[in-house]
Amino acid sequence: MTAKRRKALVKRRHRTVPLADTIKSVPRYPNKLVIFRIAASPFYWARYYDSGKIYKRSTKTENESAAYKAAIAFYEELLTRKASGLAVAKAPRFEVCAKEVLRAQAARIKRGELGATLNVNEESRLRKHMLPYFRAYEVGDIDYYVIEAYFEKLADEELAPATIKLHASLLTKILKHAHRKKLIPHLPPMPSLATVDMPRSYFNSAQYARLHNKARALVGEEIVERDDKNRVLRYIRITPELNNLILFMTNTFVRPTDIKVLKNSHVEIVRKHEPYLRLMHPATKKHHGPVISMPAAVHVYEQQREYQKQRGYGADDDYVFMPEHKNRDYALVQLRRQFDHLLDVTRLKKDARDNTRTLYSLRHTSLVFRIVNSRGLDTLTLAKNARTSVEMLERFYLRHFHAEMALDKLHSQKSKRKHKKQAVAGK
Repeated sequence: MTAKRRKALVKRRHRTVPLADTIKSVPRYPNKLVIFRIAASPFYWARYYDSGKIYKRSTKTENESAAYKAAIAFYEELLTRKASGLAVAKAPRFEVCAKEVLRAQAARIKRGELGATLNVNEESRLRKHMLPYFRAYEVGDIDYYVIEAYFEKLADEELAPATIKLHASLLTKILKHAHRKKLIPHLPPMPSLATVDMPRSYFNSAQYARLHNKARALVGEEIVERDDKNRVLRYIRITPELNNLILFMTNTFVRPTDIKVLKNSHVEIVRKHEPYLRLMHPATKKHHGPVISMPAAVHVYEQQREYQKQRGYGADDDYVFMPEHKNRDYALVQLRRQFDHLLDVTRLKKDARDNTRTLYSLRHTSLVFRIVNSRGLDTLTLAKNARTSVEMLERFYLRHFHAEMALDKLHSQKSKRKHKKQAVAGK
């Protein structure tokens, strides 16, 4: 553990540990009943030991006399509940509410209302960070200052602002669940968090050409992945699907998660003066509607489907990519592994700002290319076709776009004839 990490952990513990000079026994009550203060909150807290268990609660006051009264009320409530055979805690612990939220989400995932990976990600956040911090808390004791201390802990551990916002979202869900069940009278205010957008990297024209040309050259190559002890983890074979995937994604604006669900039955070839694909796959991120491809996507799709037919697939109900894998999460993992190896051998894993490129960078690339190479395409049309919003387009996908990338448009001028006609009309 680094010295910086040790210092952060010590700091975190000190913010929630009772301040020694503030611990005071409540007069005329057992020595096991005390009030104290912590660095993470301006309020006094009450603590009571009983049968080897610790019960504590915020008194919600900074006044010492009022804190004594709140501690006595807390103590008497514990004794009353114990004598009545009720649970001693005033409300379920945080962990109980958190697990109930995950169970409710699991039911919605099963019905197809939420993404399949939501609970996987949120269970990870709970296990690694939230439960170790909040496990001892009753939901009613979680206030602004407790939450603020938790966010400071995450910052000390050098979690990215975007990741901390995901923790805030999950915490809000758990507290809202407790409020709906009338376990807490109101939701505590949440500390404000700065919104830091992290736009994904993309490939410029030269990098994109290097990428798909190398993908074509690597077909048939087998890669051996090893762990830190040089033990073989897996073998990865580069297939023709990798190059087709790169060209397909860059000419259709789709997300990697769309590739996972896309079947041949979702793809229609529209034969007009310039043919294009009309994609009608399931809604993604609450967006639905047809996705219209660039003309180049038609040949790529036909090539991919022919490749699948040679392997015994290619039926309408077959998936366009990796149809042999019924587990579609695994199919996407296989494609990502091929793509990551390609990024390594082309030395394109990182961009000039040291941002990591992923399969998602191909979607970013397709959107940047459209803005740069189109003649006056408006962002609303592009956003609708890419199943996103103008706000998301500008915040995440086009943050790297700058005027020099469309220099011809910036320097363009109206013709002299047009200027002359306008001058005459002005008279």
